[in-house]
Amino acid sequence: MLLIATSGCVSHTPVSESAMFHDRATYPSHQNTMGVGVTGTYSPTQHLARDVATDENLSREPVNPSRFSGGLYLAGFDSAGRYGAGLTLGLFTVGVDATTQLWRRNYLTVSLSALKQGQIILQHRTYNSPRLGAAVGLGYRYDTLAFKSPSPIGIGVSEAGVHSLGMRALSIIRAQGDTRGGIKVSAYAGYAPTVHRPMVTLTLTVGAF
Repeated sequence: MLLIATSGCVSHTPVSESAMFHDRATYPSHQNTMGVGVTGTYSPTQHLARDVATDENLSREPVNPSRFSGGLYLAGFDSAGRYGAGLTLGLFTVGVDATTQLWRRNYLTVSLSALKQGQIILQHRTYNSPRLGAAVGLGYRYDTLAFKSPSPIGIGVSEAGVHSLGMRALSIIRAQGDTRGGIKVSAYAGYAPTVHRPMVTLTLTVGAF
């Protein structure tokens, strides 16, 4: 059962990307150098998993088919808002990520999650006000899908990787002028060319960031 649980892990939400709103050139600029809170991910992949299983000759019963995960995060940011790093640990998720400022309002985020999963995101901060912040960008993801499979000792797990490219957007909702954090919502809409299927991921983060 432990093997099945750990094999259902999902790419975590990169909390370090909030460094985009720590930039001193924007207002309000988040002032905290440490962040903590909760985060969750939902990425329905039932149809995609079915096609992957067919292509790879795997069992059709995926582990965690809704690609749901939730956990706690800890993040750190430099005082000038140039970079950040994060750690997430929880149910069906464990990973680390880092974000760095490339130039002006453009940032690069890289994340690594359990089961050799990862993301690379190039983002542009498009808007920031006392209550709302927003960014859009391009993303590459590598996700690992797990499937239950018979084995001599009971139920085993088989895995298959899926590459996708797509668009990503996020929004921050905060109390008027609050520079500690708030609610962050993000969405990724991509395309997995090997199975000709869309890949959609929604995330929700609440806490200090």
